[in-house]
Amino acid sequence: MSPKKSLLIITLLSLVTTLRASGECSSTVAVLAPPTACKSGTATVAVVGVPGATYAWTVDGGTIAGDASSDRVNLTFGSSAAATVSVTMTAGGCVSHGSSVIALHDPFNVRVAAVPAAHAGEPVTFSWTYENGSPAQQTITGTDFRAIALAPGVRTYTYSPDKSGTKQIVIDAAMDTPATSTPVSSRQRAVAKSPASASSCALVHTAVAYTVGDCVAPSVTVDTPDAVVKEKSFQATVRPQPGAVALWTITNGSPATATGNDVVITAGSTGNVDISVQLTRGACVNQSARSIPILAEAVCDHPTAVVSAGPVSCGSAIVNATFTGTAPFKGIWSDGVPFTTLARSIARTVTTPGTYSISSFEDVGCAGTSSGVAVIPEPHPTATITATGNSCVGVDTITATFTGTPPFTGQWNDSLRTPFQTNEMTISRPVFVNCVLTNQLLDGHDATGCRIIIAGATPVAHVPDRVTVSAFCPLANFVQVSAHFDSNSCLNNFSLEGPWTAVWSDGVTTSSNSYQQDRFVNPGPTPTTYTVVRAYDAFCEAQIIKPSVTPYPNAAPDFTVPTGICQGQMHTVSLATPPPPGAQVTWSIDNGSIVSGQGTSTMQYTAAALGSATIGCTFSFTDPDHCPIRRALVVLVGPVDPPATVKLESTQIHAGQTADLTFTIDLGLVNWTWSNSLNDSITPLGVCSGGFTQPGVCHARYTSSHGPGVSTITLHAYGYCQSKDIPVQLTIVP
Repeated sequence: MSPKKSLLIITLLSLVTTLRASGECSSTVAVLAPPTACKSGTATVAVVGVPGATYAWTVDGGTIAGDASSDRVNLTFGSSAAATVSVTMTAGGCVSHGSSVIALHDPFNVRVAAVPAAHAGEPVTFSWTYENGSPAQQTITGTDFRAIALAPGVRTYTYSPDKSGTKQIVIDAAMDTPATSTPVSSRQRAVAKSPASASSCALVHTAVAYTVGDCVAPSVTVDTPDAVVKEKSFQATVRPQPGAVALWTITNGSPATATGNDVVITAGSTGNVDISVQLTRGACVNQSARSIPILAEAVCDHPTAVVSAGPVSCGSAIVNATFTGTAPFKGIWSDGVPFTTLARSIARTVTTPGTYSISSFEDVGCAGTSSGVAVIPEPHPTATITATGNSCVGVDTITATFTGTPPFTGQWNDSLRTPFQTNEMTISRPVFVNCVLTNQLLDGHDATGCRIIIAGATPVAHVPDRVTVSAFCPLANFVQVSAHFDSNSCLNNFSLEGPWTAVWSDGVTTSSNSYQQDRFVNPGPTPTTYTVVRAYDAFCEAQIIKPSVTPYPNAAPDFTVPTGICQGQMHTVSLATPPPPGAQVTWSIDNGSIVSGQGTSTMQYTAAALGSATIGCTFSFTDPDHCPIRRALVVLVGPVDPPATVKLESTQIHAGQTADLTFTIDLGLVNWTWSNSLNDSITPLGVCSGGFTQPGVCHARYTSSHGPGVSTITLHAYGYCQSKDIPVQLTIVP
């Protein structure tokens, strides 16, 4: 015992002794017990002993092993969920009672399957499963082998015993328990320091005895050709036996000896190839011999193959073929699968239904003939699914017709995985949507445990659409009224569901392969209601969720803007006609800011950058069927002072000569004109590359026609806000 634990017990004992010596008697006594233990496990519980005291213990949910009159007892538990242990302690005239509840948990356990019959020299396999947990580590120990550590996921072990006798294996495992950060309770801390304890629930130790019988002589079945051609190679085979080793001895052929379950032999020139094979398993030996005639050349004796059907089992069936002629035989089945055999009959396992035959066949000497067919049915129980009507969800019914052995048990693959069990050969239910989109509408098995498969095509479930009628904003003077087909199903609006059709109350029918039916209407001067009275797709009637809509006729906002405005100056725009009743007016500008008037019929604004600005006005309404209406206009934005410069090619010319003028213009110049003090002519040259929205360079020609003098040439530049005169002087000499 640790010093701390000894000190705790001595302290408690001294305290109890002092209290009782001082005349104080407590009616209760603390029972030190583990908080949890294992079902079918053991535990030790205790109280702090008092000299001269007597103890009477009882337990509900377990039994007391050994002495029940000391200050501690050992308990053995059963299968109850909890055990209550109680004690009565009597010291002098003081009687104290105490109890504690121990929660019982299912223990980590291993179950070893029955060991199959074992014989010396033959492999034997042990298999096991775990309950109430999985191992983090495990070992297996046996009479014939030392402890072997196995990976946590391993559940089998195979070995071959050398000798017969009674033997044992032992499996030890520790459960994989996740790490936990849960704080230790005060009771757990107290128990950890006390004599109380419980057997572990996380360790398992299981021993299993088994008997190994004497070795059994292995049976020897040899397959060889009936005859071989001289100096040709052929194969001889012995059927494998568990734990047995085959040794071949060959005369008049090579090799002379070989080991293994098959050997390739090259025949001699004449006589017979003599073959002996010995199978050895431990101390048990068996052998067989064959003598194979050697032919000078292959002889055709008209070999035949006959095909017949064998038994059908769950998931597979047997196709038989028997042969005449000289082995080896080889051929090709009707489904393209080749075969080669030394035996005079074979049994082929197939899993696909159909008709099987042999399309080509030969023996060692020549090609032969084949006859017979094996008609193999579906080797599983089947369910054929049919539906009423158009297989509409919520309207029609699907029926499963079974083949196989009732009762049939399984589940429909709907959203709830609805189970079924029936002795009937047919069952029905409402059509449902299989969102996995496979033909496996149900899963299950028949009474033999064989899985049910779906036979034939599966009806396609069709989901009735939900129809909502709505209106969209006017296009010119028309409103788009639409019937929208939709569904909450994974099959929503597959193309195979179309066409979609809507019948309207005004006699109009719209139909197309689009799941939205649109029509354009002119509402006229008063509101008009448009209603869908019937809707359907190619298969099912639709559910009309919102049948009607009432679009409202309204004109777009009516306002005008000038061609151009000046940058940074305030401008005004107004509606020419008042907004419709209930309309919210919203102005917008993409290059500038609104100064005032938002929400009213008149708005003041300024433009920010040179170029252009889009002025917009929108009428919006609280009624969702009342479409918002918007109009937008573009206005050019120029500078307050129109930008332009003038340059003369020459500042002096002779009378009668010409002088070229070059002038540059920038954004915002609306127009320009020329004048000069001598009234000479000025004419444009070429194409001017600039304008209001694009800077550029222009040219003009001055022609002197009024004699010498000083001509003041003026470019009159006009903007949207103001004009500017740009003068230059030209001297004209004689």
